[in-house]
Amino acid sequence: MSESNYLETFKRIRAHISLFWQENKQFFLLLFCIVFFKSAIADLSSISGASMTPTLLDGDKVWVNKLAYDVKIPFTEVSLAQLADPKRGDIVIIDSAVANKRLVKRIVGLPGDTIYMQNNTLVINGISADYDILEHNERDI
Repeated sequence: MSESNYLETFKRIRAHISLFWQENKQFFLLLFCIVFFKSAIADLSSISGASMTPTLLDGDKVWVNKLAYDVKIPFTEVSLAQLADPKRGDIVIIDSAVANKRLVKRIVGLPGDTIYMQNNTLVINGISADYDILEHNERDI
């Protein structure tokens, strides 16, 4: 193949790529925005199981605010700014390597707290937690 044939082939390929980009750039921009939004700002998560009943029910969908505690570089664990600290009672999403899924849980203890169960009662820093024990089938909110 001669040099002019290579050049001609290159020009045709470049023209096809240019046309493809012109016809699809809005789609790729939208796709980029969706991926950025899900990785850095907010995400939708499903509840599976009854451990958060009656606050959240099995099958519920929740929006996860990824900016609640810090600002991270998308697709990394690199934090750019700390916005707040988790507080007792906050509901958080945890990526569990053991369960190999995302877990939705309520924070009951903070760093430095002493937490234990005594006579089926949760004790935090020596004070019994005030909560109602629900029957397994109780699902009223």
